[in-house]
Amino acid sequence: MTLHLDYLIDSVMAMAKEERFRQVQVPNSPQRENHVQCHLIGKNWITRFINRHPELTSNFASLINRQCVYASNPCTIKCYYHDLGRVIREEGIDEKRFVMGISPWTKIVTCKGRKNTLVKLDGKQEFISALQAVSADGFIFPSFLIAKRAVQCFDWYKNIHAEDKDACCAVSKKGWTDNPMAMHWVKKVYDPISRICCLGRKRLLILDEHASHINYTILSYCDVNNIIVFFLPAHLTHLLQPHDVGLFGQLQLAYLQAVEDCFLSTSCGINEELFFPVYKQSHIKAYAKHNIQAAFKVTGIVPFNP
Repeated sequence: MTLHLDYLIDSVMAMAKEERFRQVQVPNSPQRENHVQCHLIGKNWITRFINRHPELTSNFASLINRQCVYASNPCTIKCYYHDLGRVIREEGIDEKRFVMGISPWTKIVTCKGRKNTLVKLDGKQEFISALQAVSADGFIFPSFLIAKRAVQCFDWYKNIHAEDKDACCAVSKKGWTDNPMAMHWVKKVYDPISRICCLGRKRLLILDEHASHINYTILSYCDVNNIIVFFLPAHLTHLLQPHDVGLFGQLQLAYLQAVEDCFLSTSCGINEELFFPVYKQSHIKAYAKHNIQAAFKVTGIVPFNP
């Protein structure tokens, strides 16, 4: 893959150089064989160049971390699937952050020709982390929501009813998963629920290499309780993680749409009290059973397809 890309870049550069510099003999010059004239390219040169070379095309580029590019090599991915094939069964877990406020993609009506259209935002843009796990058969574990707070407030749970058992709430000074939070999730959420679903058999838990996931306490607990922990290669979740490939994008779009609908109906942004109903609404749309199974299929986990 890398060699093919390098060859394509070299070919394009060679063709561009050939198109850019045209050697034309200067007439009536005693040393015309040593003189060249460079024609300047026009503003539509790129379009004409692509039209002359049907094997090329233009597209909008997406930003990606350079570490992810360096990690995306066939050897690393091949080793991952080789190791996964020996222990594969069904689980996957990852974390997503949601901003409280209003959607940054809000569409408004403004004067024609105005380029810079600004929308007033709440000054306190806070994040809530959602730790989410799913299984390859489409089962969804309760979301583990972590707010950046020192203590919990009773008002946050006004819109959470007794029958809402699809989320757990916690607070953290940093607002994301740390070692105690990850251990609490494994011990109180994942282990008891997956034990019932799998009838006491061994379970495979696929994690990314976040620091909170790689610690002796969690690994020793999983070893004792028939949980096989398998780590994704570093910086490759955008290719191999079912959440990143097929679920988080849909959840983000559904959440932004739900936030915008909430803003249109209430004329205010999202706070802790309103977050759970909005999150639940978007979560139901994104985490449909067929979406989960498609995410495991496209990443080659279930059915196993390196």
